[in-house]
Amino acid sequence: MKLFKLITVVSAVLVLSVAVFAQDPVKVDPSHYSVLLENAAVRLLHVTYPVGGKSPMHQHPDSIAVALTPSKVKFTMPDGKTQDSDMANESAMYIPGGPHSPTNVGTGAVSALVVEFKAAAPGKATLPASRGHDAEGPGGRAARDGVSQHRGADLHRSCRHEARL
Repeated sequence: MKLFKLITVVSAVLVLSVAVFAQDPVKVDPSHYSVLLENAAVRLLHVTYPVGGKSPMHQHPDSIAVALTPSKVKFTMPDGKTQDSDMANESAMYIPGGPHSPTNVGTGAVSALVVEFKAAAPGKATLPASRGHDAEGPGGRAARDGVSQHRGADLHRSCRHEARL
């Protein structure tokens, strides 16, 4: 009987762990996350949170976050520990892959870009064999001009292969 209870508990923990780690932010929270560009090497997300906005637990692979506004976010980890992050406007930071639940604890709305690296293991990302305009050249760059002109729906329309900030 004790062995049956142990197997049941371990099975439940494994099922819940897989559910947490399998959560794509775009799928569980499309009101805050949208895909701007995706190819074999990266996925570029636009992230927006109003003051007090919170996202359910989800996971990103290794990523770079670029703040488009000054941001103060509290990240809650699956074990309940929290980590505060303050980012200045137009600053960037590397974020190791893992699950979290972010909350905007600042005084203004959060707007950021998250570049998720698609690799079998951290540090193993490779460029697609045919790079075309997705990786370099006039159709594959991020530009800082016209920030206010390219937010929201305008940003999505202008980003076939290019993200204008």
